Amino acid sequence: MSKKQFDNLSNMHRQVSDVQIQKKSEKKEITQKERLKVFFDNLQNKNSDIAAWIKLEGANIDYPVMYTPDDPQFYLRKNIDKNYALSGTPFLDHRTKIDNSQKTSLYIVYAHNMGDGTMFTNLHNYIDENNLKNANPVLLEMPNALKKYKLFAAVMLKEYTRTADIFYNTTSIKSEEEFNKYINFLKTNATAISDDISPKYGDDILVMSTCSYHVKSGRLALVAISIQDNDN
Repeated sequence: MSKKQFDNLSNMHRQVSDVQIQKKSEKKEITQKERLKVFFDNLQNKNSDIAAWIKLEGANIDYPVMYTPDDPQFYLRKNIDKNYALSGTPFLDHRTKIDNSQKTSLYIVYAHNMGDGTMFTNLHNYIDENNLKNANPVLLEMPNALKKYKLFAAVMLKEYTRTADIFYNTTSIKSEEEFNKYINFLKTNATAISDDISPKYGDDILVMSTCSYHVKSGRLALVAISIQDNDN
């Protein structure tokens, strides 16, 4: 039911956005920036906590992403209507800076590992290095930008360990030195890594995190590097 709700939300507002834009504009072509603005205006009229939309074809991931810095895990077990839902709704780490003010933006998105294959369950398919390299790009739509990412690393972690603490407490990158340190950390600790990508300071980083049952209190994080930032 939750997945159907998300699908309906996406389809309805994308269609409405196009109709609204066409009525206001005589232009035959609608820019991505115009489409995103109207799309998110409509979404945020429904729920102002919607900060982004994440999509990964082939993994059944096509969801809004919530942001509630004053109540970090508000959507852990709530749907977009703020009612109880076992699967919750994907949400950004409350320490995330969403204003694109840093040269390298770092976004951490959390979602559940559900038995029915929804939410971030299928991220486990990319523990395999070949699948990681051949995965579709991850799209992160935001009110002012469409960001495209390529999967770079799969990291299997155990909560409450020093490695996990270092990983999940890195929520911003302020210098080239910090960026290189982060990438080296990934290369050292990754279960799988794509050597097709050469991350460089200035690239955005997207982390998608979910539960994993390889150990007690296990976590899986897929790290993706931006390959395009299209503001048009």
